[in-house]
Amino acid sequence: MSDSRVSVPDRPLPFVRAVRGSRAAGLALLVSIAPVLSSSGAAAVAPRIDACFAAGVLTCDSEVNGDTTTELDQFSEYSCGATDETGPESYFQIAATTNQVFRVSLQTGVADLDLFVVEGAEGVCDPQSCVAMSNTLESIEEVEFYALANQIHQVVVDGYDGEFGPFTLSVACLDIFADGFESGELAFWSTSVGAEP
Repeated sequence: MSDSRVSVPDRPLPFVRAVRGSRAAGLALLVSIAPVLSSSGAAAVAPRIDACFAAGVLTCDSEVNGDTTTELDQFSEYSCGATDETGPESYFQIAATTNQVFRVSLQTGVADLDLFVVEGAEGVCDPQSCVAMSNTLESIEEVEFYALANQIHQVVVDGYDGEFGPFTLSVACLDIFADGFESGELAFWSTSVGAEP
């Protein structure tokens, strides 16, 4: 006799999310509308609305290629001041092994992709904890930010006004003393440049 039960995968099933928002009020409502079941058939905890699953890990002197085309759009506003970031995002984790200033550069092709750095533990992004951004109309976006030893940040590549496409990210680690930073300047060191019109 065959077993007619439905097979459930070992990992949680994907969930569906509807996004509704009011730009005038600065609010966005994210709603999970499908249950997630674990392999035991019990309801599993759905990913947080600020969950982000890194496409890779960035380290000093690294370069990675990516593409936001097949990614999801979770965030459209960042506390750095950016709005209308309605394209899909790609995420990359970066962790400082010592107190460190990072320079992250984003090179894009035709698509208007922007660069954000947010605080967050592994797998968690919070667009309201943005520490640096670059959202110009240029094909190269660049930010610098200071991180304490063992602090995790997420580098987010997001599409302005629904745009998506391929990109290259590169990371350089600056020598804090050789590059002229003073200890008092480092507590809140970050750069945010540009603003979409």
